[in-house]
Amino acid sequence: MTAPCPGDPNDEQERSRNDAVIFCTPLCAAALLGLVPQAAHAGRPLGTDDAGTAGATTCQVESWAERNSSTRERTWVVSPACGVGDAVEINLELARTVPDGGTRLESGLAVKWVDPAWKSGAFNWGMKRGAAPRMAASRPNGRPHPRAPWGC
Repeated sequence: MTAPCPGDPNDEQERSRNDAVIFCTPLCAAALLGLVPQAAHAGRPLGTDDAGTAGATTCQVESWAERNSSTRERTWVVSPACGVGDAVEINLELARTVPDGGTRLESGLAVKWVDPAWKSGAFNWGMKRGAAPRMAASRPNGRPHPRAPWGC
């Protein structure tokens, strides 16, 4: 009986080592990326969504509240969504933020499409396109004015 050559793909230990490298490489890369400081900028309304849609002719409402203890800012969001087909949904998002010294109202409109053919094993994929008017600080008379026509 001869010993297998190093790097022999038929060697059980070599295959096990290769499988471990293939499995660990993406995990190590993801962990290292998590250590890199990155800037994040987000505006309102800020929605997180799943890759599913409300069925045809059905509606749902999601709502949540947020509180920032350092700025004492409070936000309440309500987001109704209705299915216009089995794979298409229209979402509206309304946010009311109360910072120190005033109230800010924001809204957004989005369309979500989830094609059943985009399913990949246990994962579903979808596409969502939305727009929200961006409002600058209030005028002296208390009314907001648009900073840009529409942002997507």
